[in-house]
Amino acid sequence: MSTEKRNREILTYPNPLLSYVAKPVEHFDEQLVALFEDMRRLMHEHDGVGLAATQVGESLQMLLLSEYVFLPEEERRVIQDTDGDMGEDLVIINPEVIEQSETMINDLEGCLSFPEVFIKVKRPSWVKIKAQRLDGSVFEIRGEGLGARAILHEMDHLTGKVMTDHLGFIDKQRALREHQRVQRKRKKSSNEPEETASDRTPSSSRQSKGKGRVKSRGTKPKRGRGGRKR
Repeated sequence: MSTEKRNREILTYPNPLLSYVAKPVEHFDEQLVALFEDMRRLMHEHDGVGLAATQVGESLQMLLLSEYVFLPEEERRVIQDTDGDMGEDLVIINPEVIEQSETMINDLEGCLSFPEVFIKVKRPSWVKIKAQRLDGSVFEIRGEGLGARAILHEMDHLTGKVMTDHLGFIDKQRALREHQRVQRKRKKSSNEPEETASDRTPSSSRQSKGKGRVKSRGTKPKRGRGGRKR
């Protein structure tokens, strides 16, 4: 990892860095802590619950997950309804799968590298992994349902795989067309001049009230989306 201070950002598909296979982390130092802080900031800014180092251009076996993904569905629903606390962020370094379910569940996934795109992906119903913390100590963690899905989704990124790689040809093309449509819309929106106060009419001001509000850390995903973006 470079010693230079970098202005990291989340990479969107088809950035070639997303296809790189990440290398094991060998040095548990201040640079790794700085990467963790950058990843956490970006994950929060983009309303995600998971992020891999390869998604910010660092080819290292490191990922973040919000504690939210490990909560039972009922607790997640309460957090969504009340805009409650999402919990801490868990850093997972050099993860290895120890065990996983033979039972597969087909459910929706999103990804910060495919903003606003959701597809169905088959994943084991539970998984148990071994990994390391920022200080290099070893631990194990088990995820079920959304927790398993989030772990395996982020671990895919570390092997150069993205969620659309799980799809058949037709479904993959459909998802990629939707991704391209979203990217065009975002690019057009970013190129549009910002509206000034003098441009607004009284009616448009009333219509825009409450829109464009910055989401807090506690902002929750819509129900039925199989979790937030990862």
